[in-house]
Amino acid sequence: MWTPIAFKESEKSLHHAHYVDVIGRLKSDATIEQARADLNAIATRLAQEYPDSNSAWTVKVRPLLDFVVGDAKTILWVLFSAVGLVLLLACANVMNLSLARAVTRQREMAIRAALGAGRIRIVRQLVTESMLLALIGGVVAWPIASWGLKTLIALSPSDLPRISAASIDSRVLLFTLAVTLLTGIIFGLAPATELLRLDPNTSLKETRSESNRSGLQRRIGNLLIVSEVAIALVLLIGGGLLLRTVWRLQSVDPGFDYHNALAVTLQLSEKKYSDYQSVVDFSKQLLQKTSTLAGVEAVGMARILPIIHDLPTGFYIEGRPREPDNQLPQTNYSSVSPDYFKAMGIPLRIGRSFDDRDTSKSLRVAIVSESFAKQFFPNESPVGKRINVVTGPEAFREIVGVVGDVKQKGLNRETLPHTYEPFAQAPSQFMTMVVRTSIEPNSMVPAIRSEVFEIDNELPLQSVRTLDRVIANSIGQQRFTSVVLAVFATVALLLAIAGLYGVISYAVSQRTHELGIRIALGAQVADVLRLVLKQGMTFVLIGEVLGLVGAFALTRLLRGLLFEITPTDALTFSVVIALLSSVAFLACYIPARKATRVDPLIALRYE
Repeated sequence: MWTPIAFKESEKSLHHAHYVDVIGRLKSDATIEQARADLNAIATRLAQEYPDSNSAWTVKVRPLLDFVVGDAKTILWVLFSAVGLVLLLACANVMNLSLARAVTRQREMAIRAALGAGRIRIVRQLVTESMLLALIGGVVAWPIASWGLKTLIALSPSDLPRISAASIDSRVLLFTLAVTLLTGIIFGLAPATELLRLDPNTSLKETRSESNRSGLQRRIGNLLIVSEVAIALVLLIGGGLLLRTVWRLQSVDPGFDYHNALAVTLQLSEKKYSDYQSVVDFSKQLLQKTSTLAGVEAVGMARILPIIHDLPTGFYIEGRPREPDNQLPQTNYSSVSPDYFKAMGIPLRIGRSFDDRDTSKSLRVAIVSESFAKQFFPNESPVGKRINVVTGPEAFREIVGVVGDVKQKGLNRETLPHTYEPFAQAPSQFMTMVVRTSIEPNSMVPAIRSEVFEIDNELPLQSVRTLDRVIANSIGQQRFTSVVLAVFATVALLLAIAGLYGVISYAVSQRTHELGIRIALGAQVADVLRLVLKQGMTFVLIGEVLGLVGAFALTRLLRGLLFEITPTDALTFSVVIALLSSVAFLACYIPARKATRVDPLIALRYE
């Protein structure tokens, strides 16, 4: 349901209140730049007409899609890139296995050629086999993808645009089918091309021991291992940075106790509660009834709730020069009931809290935060000083206390000055009741709903959430991205290690004859072990160097998602490199250890 904006006469003169968003559809031949220029020309005229409130204000113009998607675009591109890198890893392993399999099929293909099979027929045979395997993999992945999508939607933050509309539709299936077929063709052609380079006569004469991988095959295999290690390192570093970000955000003190607390948001009807006194009476009655419920320790009312809402406004201090409206210092503003600070667990530093003496007919008072006091009263106590907050009817408020700072706009945002007024002196039809309980908070919802219904049986609860959930939702994007990227990084690590193990194991099996001779001529176990480990770890180190270069470049995409961590965080890089090196060493050590147990007599007869 849409209703027209109807500004009150008092609101029409609030030229300093810049809070309305405008949506416009451009003409077919118009551009964003032209719209920006035209609107800034209007802003210039407004600045000349209202210099106190509009000078230095311009207009930001951007496509609606960018406004809707916001920071989610970065998240989705990061995740899509991670999917692509994991696909490359899987394909690299497939190519390595295909090349190794091609070696064992040299004689088969030579016999096919000797019996009259042409090159195109052989290529078609190999590509068909590869595409069949790719299609089988795609079919098996379909139900897994459906389950994975449901899991992703369940884990996704509530502010990720349109995530609930994500589905595996015809476009997704066609895209996946195209990628699957393309993968099958490319990695079917790789071994086919290698087999076509062989001479059938030579292949038929070779024994099994002579049919080793060519130099090109070995170089391709080594290159693939280097690539796998590099890609795994990039994903592990990205996942590590985001996991550290989530850990740091969870350790940030929001300034209030978010355990065992429930936030109930209400929106009173402006028609039914048209005067301020009716709003105050409703809030007092609801607070009194809720405070008597079993399990309730404290209950308070606020105009806005930290983390979820913020209401910045200008103010000026009595006795100091007043700046123009557009240059006034800013403070977050809220009106709260007397027990709000107790219900939220916000400590009182100096002065007093609000109480029943602070009514609409008494002296206007205010409480400020520590950061407010330090910034605007650095060498004196703010208690007793008077400020004028320009939200609503202008009137000076005497500061009667100082409370602790809270993170009003989010855990990853700077702590800003905050000003509180008594709810009875600045009531609002939009209000949030905070209920601190000694029992599980959600169990209180039916009783609270009943109390609201008893006062006003036409008033619904607009939203109900625990403060724990409020905090969790505030870092939802970082947690979601870190979990998904960590899963991809784990898969990448397993694929890279499996590929490395496969290459080293295959190389050891191909060098059985050589290793037998070395042992027969007096090579010690340590010599053979060192030889095989050197071969594997050399490519691991090369891959890590290339991965570091890629990580320095690609992790900069994560800059907007990180908190108190740089994209080049030394600790994360060091831990990830140590982890990858240790696991890679183990993947090399197992086949290397197997190589030391070669029996020279058996190896010399090996074919």
